[in-house]
Amino acid sequence: TELLLIYRTLTDQFGGTRYLGEFELAPGVPVLVFDRDGQGCLFAWNTNYHPEAPPAQSEFGLYLGKTPVEIDLFGNSKPLPMENGIGRIHLTNWPVFLSRVDSRMAMLRASMKWTPAIVDASVARQKVLLSFVNPFRIPISGRLRFQLDESQMNWGVDPVVFNFSLQPNQLFQQEIYLKLPRNEISGRKELTAVIAIDADRAYSFSMPVPFEIELQGIDVSIFARRINQKDLLIQQVVTNNSEADTNLTSFIDFPDGDHQERSIQKLAPGSSTTKSFVFPNAEKWVGNYIRIGLQDPQGSRRVNYQIEIN
Repeated sequence: TELLLIYRTLTDQFGGTRYLGEFELAPGVPVLVFDRDGQGCLFAWNTNYHPEAPPAQSEFGLYLGKTPVEIDLFGNSKPLPMENGIGRIHLTNWPVFLSRVDSRMAMLRASMKWTPAIVDASVARQKVLLSFVNPFRIPISGRLRFQLDESQMNWGVDPVVFNFSLQPNQLFQQEIYLKLPRNEISGRKELTAVIAIDADRAYSFSMPVPFEIELQGIDVSIFARRINQKDLLIQQVVTNNSEADTNLTSFIDFPDGDHQERSIQKLAPGSSTTKSFVFPNAEKWVGNYIRIGLQDPQGSRRVNYQIEIN
């Protein structure tokens, strides 16, 4: 049949394997982890792929060992490009296999997570828990260090460095305190963990640990459209999903420096309200960004969103 080559590839790659778990490289980019006597195989695809999007949006990095191989559904294989020891994967909506993978590293990546996975949008210092499992069959020791990029220089992360020592399959947990700047944009974020492990040999690699920033208990939708050909109407729909009335201030910062606010008083649980802003002569600011958000007038909670003028 037309599916013969695909069936052959599936049986070649999955035959005799054991399913170990899964994780996301990014939202909508699942990775399934399989193992055959210590030899790992990953199965991955990109549900968000769009052929007209820039190629960089579909490229991902992951530590996979020294000699990973990429195999498509028809059995065609090629060595995976490497950059500083990290495999570079271009993923579309067609699934691919990643073979000759160190499954222990894949399981370490799958087990590493934050609790909670959604951090409240606040300028206050918050406690989260980082956890992962020793995927080796022997005791290990090592050190983890968070590496901040240029956009995270104003973040507070404590501790930045810590040591660990684990028995086989033992769960490790470390309390981490995060402090985010007032102007941090909401959505998916990640901290890069640089890890050194002493096991059957020395390992050194880095991996991103993702989390989300949201204003907990509040759902926000933002809509923008042109009016009068030159002006831009921006509407912010705010829904209270918490169990108590809430008071908020809706704000917007235009690229010309103008700042506007709208008050939201005693928004009842389950209720929604819409706040509208008009930005005149928006066409001369095409390509610039508008910051819109919500803040608690009596507290430290503040969420920021960013929309591009087009």
